Amino acid sequence: MSLFSKIKKWFLKLLYDKIIYILVILFVAGIAIAISSMFTLSHELIESQALQSAEVLAQSLRESRSLYSSEIVNRIKNIPGVEVTHNYSGKSTAIPIPATYLIELNHRISENNLGTSVRLYSRYPFSWRKAGWGIRDEFEEEAITFLEKNPQEVFYRIEEMDGNPTLRYAQPDIMKPSCVACHNSHPDSPKRDWKVGQLRGVLEVKQPLNNMVLQSRNSLSKTSFQLGGISLLAVLGIILVLARFKLANQKLNLSLKKTTSELNNVNVDLQTAKKELTQLTQLTKLMIKIDVDQDERQKEVNEIVDCTTFDSIAELGKKWRSDNKD
Repeated sequence: MSLFSKIKKWFLKLLYDKIIYILVILFVAGIAIAISSMFTLSHELIESQALQSAEVLAQSLRESRSLYSSEIVNRIKNIPGVEVTHNYSGKSTAIPIPATYLIELNHRISENNLGTSVRLYSRYPFSWRKAGWGIRDEFEEEAITFLEKNPQEVFYRIEEMDGNPTLRYAQPDIMKPSCVACHNSHPDSPKRDWKVGQLRGVLEVKQPLNNMVLQSRNSLSKTSFQLGGISLLAVLGIILVLARFKLANQKLNLSLKKTTSELNNVNVDLQTAKKELTQLTQLTKLMIKIDVDQDERQKEVNEIVDCTTFDSIAELGKKWRSDNKD
């Protein structure tokens, strides 16, 4: 027997003898893979949902500033007595410039959105905004460096902030014609050679994911529990079916053994009957042979002595016994 045949025979024997254990292991492995896939899918969905939400919020803020700049600032900036300035607070006839308007809007959003925060930062903030608009950490440095090279893309990453997973989404703030004219002409501008399409700064949205993760984990826990229960019932069902098959197989083996034993007994009886029949046949042949021999001997005697002679002798004997009776 070849090595392959031995391995095949061993594997089939193992599969037959340990089928229940193998099925349980396969079910457990399948459940583990399913739960792992569910967690991976959940993580991807959370990230996708958070990313979409951050993108919508950032786009809404940009459109809001553009609308404010085109429909409000451009209409009233030439009205006598109305001032458009960053330092508008306390001035009844002043309105904020678009950047200041966006900053104030970001503050309102951050205060009312359960941890979600928005802010603008730049490499060239105005002197009165250096504290709030400057680059603060490694992510902001990486984001602004990336967006300077790729102004049509976005930069994002999930980081741990205050012990919670947080999506940090950075969107480029591109110079528009109205922005270029203002920044290049403003006396306090730190940079006066701006061009349309250059990166003015970065609009970043920070969105904590702890609530989403918690909800997802609760849902996954329920789903995993249900899946485990269904799988357990399935395993028990398979075990019961296999146990039934095994019992039926045992009964079949017992019946087969019994039938084989009966056939062996019948075979023994047949052999005995055959032996007895052989002996009877031999005895019958012997008796026939004896009868034939007797007939042949009688015939030979009859040929030598005829019947009248024997009858005379018999009569003489009878007379002699009568005469000598007394």
